[in-house]
Amino acid sequence: MDNNKSVFNKTILKWGIVLSAIVVIFLLILFRVIIPRQNHIPIANNNKALRLALTVQKSGTETTLEKVVPFEWDDMYIFYPYSSDREDIEKTIGFPLSEYHPAMYDEMISTIFVKNKKLVSYTCDRYENIGYQIQNCEHSSYGDNEIFEIKKENGLITYCSNEVLPSMK
Repeated sequence: MDNNKSVFNKTILKWGIVLSAIVVIFLLILFRVIIPRQNHIPIANNNKALRLALTVQKSGTETTLEKVVPFEWDDMYIFYPYSSDREDIEKTIGFPLSEYHPAMYDEMISTIFVKNKKLVSYTCDRYENIGYQIQNCEHSSYGDNEIFEIKKENGLITYCSNEVLPSMK
C-alpha cells in the first residue's frame, strides 16, 4: 500500500512539473509573440484610415494635413529610397522604430507620422500602390496648417506644397 502511494505521489509530481512547464511556455509565447503584435493593431488601423482619407479628396481643392489625416499626430516625415537608412531615420525623428521597415526598392517612399515621440502610422510603398503622394518633402517636416493643393492624375492623388520646406539633414 505504501508503494502504491509513493508511485501515485511521483505521478502527480511528474504531471505537476509537465503542467508547470506548459504554463511557462504559454506565458513566454504570450509575452514574446502575441502581446507585441497587438501594438501593431493601432498602427495598422491608422495606416488604413490614412490611405482612405488621403485618396478620397477632390482634385483642384486645397487642404491641410491636419484636416485630412484621421488620427492625432505631431510630426510627419517623408524619406525617399536609398536616401536614409534606419539609423538616419531614427536620428531624424528622435527615437528607435521597432515596428518600422525602411524603403528598400526604387520608388518606395516612407511616410512616418509621430505623436508624443511614438510611431502612430507609417507607409512604405510605391505611390501607385498606396494611391497618394505628398510632394516637396524630401527629409522635411511640415509646419502647422500648411496648405496643400490636391491634384488627381491617372488615379493618383498628389498633395503639393508650394512652400519651401526646411531640410532635416
